Amino acid sequence: MHFRIKEQNGFSLIEMMIYLAVSSTLLLVVFSFTREVLKVRNKITIESKVEQNARFALARMVNEIRFADDISVIDQNTLSLTVSEPSRNPVVFDLSDGMLCMQEGAGPCIALTGNDVKVGEVLFDDRTTPNSGNIVKISLSVTHPDTNLSPDSQASIEVETYVTNR
Repeated sequence: MHFRIKEQNGFSLIEMMIYLAVSSTLLLVVFSFTREVLKVRNKITIESKVEQNARFALARMVNEIRFADDISVIDQNTLSLTVSEPSRNPVVFDLSDGMLCMQEGAGPCIALTGNDVKVGEVLFDDRTTPNSGNIVKISLSVTHPDTNLSPDSQASIEVETYVTNR
């Protein structure tokens, strides 16, 4: 009697289970890596927005102060400048509802920061001395509002500078 072994045309159950385990592991690794890359990208984007808003606002204030004829610190959150163009007088920098605003004369308050960031604090400190020009210390704190309570969506920057008018 001769026994004849049939050829198998497919995978055995063990081969299929090994294939599924290896495939699942690879997919999990790829998914985890992609998720981490997206989290880092999101964090960098948020930090960039915060930094860009802080730099723009600070640069605008510094530029206006340098060319101002007179500087008045109204209170620690409000700065008033007298400039050479009468239609722009006074130029006022003020913190309003988490946004840093600049108002020229009777015009509207122009936001110096975007809606996607919040100015936590802006402090103006008059550091003028009798033998110097008008010197103002500006301290600015800008944050990204934490909308989804994730550490990856949090970013803040604090900048400080001294400015004198010409």
